[in-house]
Amino acid sequence: MQQLYVNTACCVVIEKHSTPLNAEALANQYSLSVLPNRLQAKDQGFDFALFYEKGCLKLSNLQHPTWQALHWDFCTSAFIYRLKKANAKTELLLKALGKESIESVLDSTGGSGTDSVLMASIGLKVTTCERNPILHALLQDAITRGLEHTVLYPMLSSITLHHNDAQNLLNMPQNPNFTIIYYDPMFPTRAKSAKVRKPMQVLQMLIGQDTDLTTALTLYIKKARNRVIVKRPKNSPPVSEHELNYHLQSRSTRFDIYRTN
Repeated sequence: MQQLYVNTACCVVIEKHSTPLNAEALANQYSLSVLPNRLQAKDQGFDFALFYEKGCLKLSNLQHPTWQALHWDFCTSAFIYRLKKANAKTELLLKALGKESIESVLDSTGGSGTDSVLMASIGLKVTTCERNPILHALLQDAITRGLEHTVLYPMLSSITLHHNDAQNLLNMPQNPNFTIIYYDPMFPTRAKSAKVRKPMQVLQMLIGQDTDLTTALTLYIKKARNRVIVKRPKNSPPVSEHELNYHLQSRSTRFDIYRTN
């Protein structure tokens, strides 16, 4: 069984936009400490702090307090416009899904949830796993807020979110079955790290590198009925030596497709 990521360097803080009840519930769910403010959290050695601001859960990087707090939001006009236009011609991920009938998709690395929502926008049932408790909390909050939006509701209600490692889910006795498994491991750190966007820097600090790439891909190829799609930086090598059927690429991103049928 894969170990879930538990980051003891993160806590929950109660600030002016939070209620003690919300903070306590969040802390209990993810086994995190509760502190009255970010300054005290930093003094006690925490690197990150979750807090509520105007009904939105956010993550503060206590080592870089001037950086904008990280949060996920599906309700922006730009993202909703993107979802309305999403199809295999406008979104490379949707093209990578292929033309065969798709009963179910597993997004094995939920992250910001953007790719799960994109796949749900074309009517797919998506199961999303996120093993990092902090990312899971941010994603769950974004989905909860998004469900109140008329346009987003049918898409987000098609997503089942698990705080679990996808490898654990696939190895359960019930043996869940998926047509397609999507895998988006943490991109390797670029040499010119100054050019990496701050949200990505925060994620890299929070969860580090995925070290089980080959093990995960081997299992996904074994379990997926139709294909496994792996998202990679355009010029990165494949995740493993498994035979790659083909790939699709944009200016910065590549989708490697491994057929399993």
